[in-house]
Amino acid sequence: MENIIVLIYFSIFVSFVIFYLFVIFYLSDDELYKSHETSPVSGEKTQITACLHDPYFNSGFVVSLASIEELRQIQSSLKKADKRYVIRDESGDFVLINNIHKREQIIKKCSYKVIKELMEKNLTSIVDYSV
Repeated sequence: MENIIVLIYFSIFVSFVIFYLFVIFYLSDDELYKSHETSPVSGEKTQITACLHDPYFNSGFVVSLASIEELRQIQSSLKKADKRYVIRDESGDFVLINNIHKREQIIKKCSYKVIKELMEKNLTSIVDYSV
């Protein structure tokens, strides 16, 4: 009888672990792609994907936006630290926040792999933008 109870608890534990891993790896990527469909600046459908630099984290992040002008706005705000746009670290996940219109975009550190996946999934074009 005790073996059956231990087996049931073990099965429940394994089920929770599998579910947790599913949520972390599958749903989080799906949320990433979905957040990159809409620009956090204008709320319009995204057309471009680019990397921008956040001086606070001293790191580059991939963003998807409707235009190059939006990229300039965000980069200028981050450089001035005027809090119009901020990047927040939420337990290792990064979020770009538009404090004016209360829009957000889940972002990842800049890498070729992330850019390529976002461009293929959301049908955006890459932009080479120098700060």
